[in-house]
Amino acid sequence: MKGTLIWKVLRGKTYLFKKLDARGNGRVIGLRSTETEATLQAARRRKAELRERLASLRSRLTEHARLAKALRIARVPTTTAAGLRGLNRAGLLGRNVIVVGTNALYAYEAAGGVHFDSSVMETGDVDIHWEARSRLTLASDVRGAGLIGLLRQADRSFEPTAARSFRAANRNGFMVDLLKPLPKDVIRDDVSRSLGAGDDLFAAETRNLAWLLSAKKFHQTAIARDGFPVPLVAPDPRLFALHKLWLAEQSDREPVKKGRDRAQGNAVLTLLLERLPQYPLDPRLLKGLPAVARAPKSMTPRYL
Repeated sequence: MKGTLIWKVLRGKTYLFKKLDARGNGRVIGLRSTETEATLQAARRRKAELRERLASLRSRLTEHARLAKALRIARVPTTTAAGLRGLNRAGLLGRNVIVVGTNALYAYEAAGGVHFDSSVMETGDVDIHWEARSRLTLASDVRGAGLIGLLRQADRSFEPTAARSFRAANRNGFMVDLLKPLPKDVIRDDVSRSLGAGDDLFAAETRNLAWLLSAKKFHQTAIARDGFPVPLVAPDPRLFALHKLWLAEQSDREPVKKGRDRAQGNAVLTLLLERLPQYPLDPRLLKGLPAVARAPKSMTPRYL
């Protein structure tokens, strides 16, 4: 039902015209006749029906959002949710961009019907991972605005923290990081590619992120703190847990982050064991991982 049907006089004759934008662009449907009169009336009736249906659905959705907040199942931070919805509308979420880091836990807990303890969930940023293996021209997907443009749709105060930075922050200090795996061929790889242009973010290269892309992506709808649904696409929870436990053992990892990594890894493993048995830690999954990642020392003994 895109556009508006109107009568338009061209060279002394009246035509049914479909106007597609405010500049008057569109196309001619046909000369005014009984048939085009019927087409116009049918379109008007259909639009009226759809407006009524949309109003009803919005009312029901708003009611469910209030209920979700009352039942305390509204979890994903509002700013994070707004950014994810923008990525989803642009067709990037799950296609070129997935959520990694602490915010991926919202997908896993929603799937398992649980809430992770607040100490496991504490974070001030959301890590966004760009799948660098894709060679799509992402600027066209986001109308030239890039990732920073999408973030600004959620909060106008988002700005890159520095020139050619992989990180953006809003006025409240909420940060978004754009990451990608280290390239196999450093010389040939374009290390400065971004989702857009100008002041957009440039993905930072991070070792072993390829693990998180080696299995099927995890799609889940969660509830944001505004009570409305938000789409999440995260790594396979088994690989997420092993990756977190591996990080906890790295000598160059910050001590504070090590404790959080260990807690998150074991929390997800507990969830898999108790609530998501359809995701077993089977040998086929572990075969493609480095030996050091298959059974991290940080893994709770019951999983060994």
